[in-house]
Amino acid sequence: MFPNRTRVSRWWLSASKALILLLCFVDLSYGATLISCSDGDTCRFKEGTKTIKVRLDGVDAPEIDQPFGIESRDFLIKFLKGKDVTLKCGRLTYDRVACKVFVGQQDVLEHLVRNGLAWDFPKYSSRVYQTAQKEAQRRKVGLWSKPLAVSPHCWRWTGTKDCNDSTYMP
Repeated sequence: MFPNRTRVSRWWLSASKALILLLCFVDLSYGATLISCSDGDTCRFKEGTKTIKVRLDGVDAPEIDQPFGIESRDFLIKFLKGKDVTLKCGRLTYDRVACKVFVGQQDVLEHLVRNGLAWDFPKYSSRVYQTAQKEAQRRKVGLWSKPLAVSPHCWRWTGTKDCNDSTYMP
């Protein structure tokens, strides 16, 4: 009865789907300042008047009750406190947005991994931090200074070092 209306409705539906799909792949950048870190891969930042809870994207840091958990968190706080931070955010995870974190041009997450305070999380990093992790392992710094570094993945499931994997294997 209204052929033009149907055509317009289909066009809007297609355009809406395309926009939603496009937004899923667009990274958003924010200028922010650190509020707090609960562990080595979860922090809260202030962006304008908003507070953003962020999951550091591409790394997995020790749990707070795990060896080097407190050191990982404290390293982040010391490194980020009082600095202008750029968050490059993408996907959502649980109640957090996943972001890369930069101070100037420096990738803070790479710095964390290079100092042995987080694992490369290949499922989400495309192994971008693999070289930094290998360097930390070679230098035996941070969590790699221990004979058996237990991944947070294992720790969360067992609560101990009784796990078969000595590196992160999601």
